Amino acid sequence: MDVDNRFVPADETFAEGVRRERRDALTRLRADAVAGGDLRYARKALGMRAAELAAALDVTPETVSRWETDARPIPQTTRLAVVALLMLRDAALTEHREGQARSDAGGTISSPRA
Repeated sequence: MDVDNRFVPADETFAEGVRRERRDALTRLRADAVAGGDLRYARKALGMRAAELAAALDVTPETVSRWETDARPIPQTTRLAVVALLMLRDAALTEHREGQARSDAGGTISSPRA
């Protein structure tokens, strides 16, 4: 299946697709040359609008637009910040999934005592 010019395997779950897109985005942002399309792909993999990414990076939405259209080069610090966002979101998804698996298996999660 082709979604937004991206191939999606027919047997892939939504969560698997999200993780695959984030891994792909990480690979693209770690390349020597990063284009605006790579940043746009990463932003979409994060499920963020340009204004949301701009707020997370403390820049204007216009700056994000300029990076994504290659009107301005993407600073290394921005690339690293977006990589960190991708890794944090992926870790949160994994943690949520593991918690669901424990819950489905009948395990309990205990809270620390004060």
